[in-house]
Order: sequence, then C-alpha cells, then structure tokens
Amino acid sequence: MQQAAHEHRAHLRARDWARLAVVTADVAWMKDETDHVQEELERRRAEDLALVTATFRWGRTDSEIAIRGRLTRRAVFKIRESVSDATTGCQPR
Repeated sequence: MQQAAHEHRAHLRARDWARLAVVTADVAWMKDETDHVQEELERRRAEDLALVTATFRWGRTDSEIAIRGRLTRRAVFKIRESVSDATTGCQPR
C-alpha cells in the first residue's frame, strides 16, 4: 500500500514537472506575442488618431466621426479641442 502511494506521488510529481516546462514555454510565447500585439496596437492607435484628426478638415460632424471611428462624441470633441488648442497655441485644459 505504501509503495503504491509512493509511486503515485512520484507519478504526479513527474507529470507536474513535465507540465511546468510546457506552461513556461507557453507563457514565454504569449509574452512575445503580446509584446508584438501591443506594438501593433500602438501603431494602429496613432494612425487612428491621425485619421480622426484629418477628418476635422473634411467638414464631418463629431457624430459622424464618432460613429465611423467607434468613439464617443465626447472623445471626438476632446480630440478636436486638443488639435484646436495645439494649432492656436493655447494650453490644454
């Protein structure tokens, strides 16, 4: 009985030891992928902001921009306000 329990615990330890290597490799891969995705997300956000800013010159309303850009109208207003402040030399609020 004791021998069976000892063998069972040894089996569980060996299984967990092998699983540790797999999980650690998965975590490392996910971190690398996450870093890549984060960099791409930052590039896309910058492009998105540039495009939203460009639409202000096209005569689009904040509502139209919000719908197309999947933003709130308040977010569009704040972006418009910050662009306006930057071009007029005013300090942001």
